[in-house]
Amino acid sequence: MNRVGYRVWCGIFLVSGAFAALAWAEDAIEATSYVPVPPDRLHANRGTIGSAYRLESVPDNSVPNGNLLVSGNVGIGTTSPRSNPPNAAAAGNLEVNDIYLRAMNRWASQLAEGRTVAVENSSGVNIPPSSIQTEVLLVRVVVAASGRPVVALGNVRGSSSSELYARLYRDGTLMDQAGDFPMGFSSPQPRFMTVMKGETALSAGNHTFELRMLGSDGTVASGGAELTVMEI
Repeated sequence: MNRVGYRVWCGIFLVSGAFAALAWAEDAIEATSYVPVPPDRLHANRGTIGSAYRLESVPDNSVPNGNLLVSGNVGIGTTSPRSNPPNAAAAGNLEVNDIYLRAMNRWASQLAEGRTVAVENSSGVNIPPSSIQTEVLLVRVVVAASGRPVVALGNVRGSSSSELYARLYRDGTLMDQAGDFPMGFSSPQPRFMTVMKGETALSAGNHTFELRMLGSDGTVASGGAELTVMEI
C-alpha cells in the first residue's frame, strides 16, 4: 500500500471512530436522563379512582376540590376489602382496623360498649277494668341489632286493686315477667316493676321489643313505662 492509500484508510478509520463515540455519548446521556427519582411528597387537589369514575362519566367539574372519589372498596391494612361485612348488618365499602371519631372522643370499636339502641316512654296508658285479665301494650321499639350482646330493660309504674304483671317480649316471645299483688289493700297502691333480659348475642337484623302490662284493673301513671335496649 502506498503512502496515499494509507492516509485515506487512516482518515476513514478516524472519522468512523468519531461518529461511534458521538453515538455512544448520545445514548449514554439519553439513558441517564430517564432514571426515576422517588418523590418526597405526592400532592393532588382532587382525584378519582375506578373505571366507574372515568372522565367520560365524571367530568372534572363534578369532582369538588379536596375530594377523592373511589368507585370500588377501600382497604386500609387489608388487601381484600369487603363490601358486605361479616355480621350482615349493613353494606359498606370501607374497611379499616379502627376509626377515631373526634366528635365523640372515642374509637369506633368502643361505641358498642353500652350503646343505647332505643329508649321509648309511655304515659297515661289505661288498663280497662275487667273481670278477666287483659294484656295491654305499653311500649314497642324496633331495633337494628348488629350481632352483639343485647340487654333489654323495662320499667313500669302502675296502680291497681288487683294483681299486675309487667311483661317483656322480643319478637312476640315472652322473655321476662315481673308481678306484684295488692296484698289485701282495699285501694289501688302504686307499684314499681322491672323486667330485664340479656342475650349473649342477638342475631343481626331488625327485632321488635315490647313492654306490656297484664292485670284485671289498673292505670299506668304518667311517664310510668319505659323500655331501653342496649348493645354491650
